[in-house]
Amino acid sequence: MKKVFRFLLLLILAFAVYAGFATQVWSYSFAIISLCFLAFVGTLPSKKSSKSGGSSVIFGGDASGADGGC
Repeated sequence: MKKVFRFLLLLILAFAVYAGFATQVWSYSFAIISLCFLAFVGTLPSKKSSKSGGSSVIFGGDASGADGGC
C-alpha cells in the first residue's frame, strides 16, 4: 500500500512541476510539492518507533499477573 501511495505522490509531484513550468505560477506548485514531501516523509519508518519497541514488553509483563493480580 505504501508503494501505491508513494507512486501517487510522485505522480502528483510531476504534475505540479509540469504545471509550474507551463503556467509560470509557482505558488500553487510549491504548495503541492511541499504537501507531497510532508506526506512522503510520513510514510518513512521512524527510528524512534523501532527504539521504543520494548514498551509493549513492559505492558505485556503487567498483563501477565506477575504483580500479584488474580
